[in-house]
This record gives sequence, structure tokens and C-alpha cells, in this order.
Amino acid sequence: MSQNSTTKIGQIGEMVALKYLQKNHYKILDRNFYITSRLTNKKIGEIDIIARYKKIYVFIEVKSKTKIGRPLVPLEAKINSPKKKRLIRVAENWLKQHKLPLTTPRQIDIIIITLDLNQKKAYLKHYKNAIEDFNLK
Repeated sequence: MSQNSTTKIGQIGEMVALKYLQKNHYKILDRNFYITSRLTNKKIGEIDIIARYKKIYVFIEVKSKTKIGRPLVPLEAKINSPKKKRLIRVAENWLKQHKLPLTTPRQIDIIIITLDLNQKKAYLKHYKNAIEDFNLK
């Protein structure tokens, strides 16, 4: 699969996730928020969607795949320890930039989207508070 089609699948997945979140009363605050290294100016982390649900700030990582050509490794497994640390770092930067204390109620969720392009359907799995140590700080 080319980088272009992978990007397109990711964009479709993010749109599906946005519609799901809005339907479930999440207030979307930001999208594709990223931080860069001060030394290299390269992107070091990104969060796909930032929302508020009731009084909780929710940082959402969206992973998308097509039903055909499923990866051998489930997308959930791609959220490894370094990725979790990057998500936490980016989320904390967002809070700081918006002058919110790090004690603000928050969580990191993961949404997995499986697209069936032939049937034009999307299947969604929402893992709430998927990175629990984010709340322990």
C-alpha cells in the first residue's frame, strides 16, 4: 500500500471518529496537534483529536486500517511504550499551551477504525482511558 493511500485511509478514519465523537456529545477542541523538537524542528509527536467530554479532556489517537489486507499485528499493539510516552508528552504540552494545570481531569483514548471499502462501511472500537498512567500524575 502506498503512502498516499495509507494517508487517505487515515483521513477517512479520522472523519469517522470525529462523527462518532460528536454524535456521542464530545466537544471537539483541536485536531492534529503536534509538537516539534527545539533542536531539530522535526515533529516528535501528534494527537489526532482533542475533545472534552463533560469535564474531562480527552486526547484521542485514531488508528485506521482496511478490512482487506489486514496487518498481522493488530493496530492496538502499535501503541507501544514509546508511543504512549509521546502521546502523554504531547497531551501535557497541549494542556500547558492552553494554560490548564496538569491536574486537569484528562485521559487518552484510542479509537480503532476498520474500513470495508467494498461495502462502504466503517467499524469502530473505542478504548476509553487506554493509557491509564496518564491519569496518575
